[in-house]
Amino acid sequence: MKLGLMLTMIGSMSLVHPGMASAQTSTSGGNMPMTLTGPDTIAAGSSGLVTVTVVNNTTGVVTSEDLGIQFASNSVQSFSVSSPNAGATCANGDTRGVNAAPQCILSELLPGASFVVNVTVVPNGSGPAIQIFGFDNRNSGSPTITVAVAPGATDLQITGTALPGQPQRGITYRYQFLVKNNGNFAANNVTFSSTIPSVATLQVDQADPSGTCTINGNVAACSLGTIAHGQQVRVTLWVLAPNAPATYTTTGQATMDNVDTQPGNNQVGVTVQVR
Repeated sequence: MKLGLMLTMIGSMSLVHPGMASAQTSTSGGNMPMTLTGPDTIAAGSSGLVTVTVVNNTTGVVTSEDLGIQFASNSVQSFSVSSPNAGATCANGDTRGVNAAPQCILSELLPGASFVVNVTVVPNGSGPAIQIFGFDNRNSGSPTITVAVAPGATDLQITGTALPGQPQRGITYRYQFLVKNNGNFAANNVTFSSTIPSVATLQVDQADPSGTCTINGNVAACSLGTIAHGQQVRVTLWVLAPNAPATYTTTGQATMDNVDTQPGNNQVGVTVQVR
């Protein structure tokens, strides 16, 4: 008997919760039922464990049980295979084009016994999702699960300054905020927001080199999209200073879908003194 597990890429997904989420399970029927168990989500750069289990519900001994996996090698960064069954031998197999074929072989599977193969995978990049299904030569069914790939954790940093820092009364000055991705993975669905204190008046906001901004009263909101690792976006706010001396602080903050490795630098306050 020969069984397999194939991983193929399906349509892209946008995910909010990276890392390994709750488990999912799918089971086929028949005298040799096969069960797949894996996480709902694996974060890019992290590993996820998929387990395939076969139970011998027949009255006879199954010999030379060959339980293998096959998947598109460009869907994962790395993988490994193992089995807790005594006497099982496993090998990662060799790469053939875009496919890899690791497998485990068990010489004897007794009635009522289970054969378990564990596959640890590290997804390639930040998506799309991976469809996993099992199959065997008895046509006993193909249990299927789909594992989403979430954005990898990264570090989104924001800094800011006012130009000039001590504007004259009644003139227009500007804030410049830099939103930078210091991490190793792209920052997805990045947003910027800032509220100007009521003593001043927000006039114009702009993101460069990419992004769209809106103004609602004294609140600026920008959608910056995806920022690649090592890249940054500059957000500029033009503000009309009050007609009387004042000191106030304007805060800019940035968010993203990824887990942030240093959330403490996602917000910055900039203080001006109107003369």
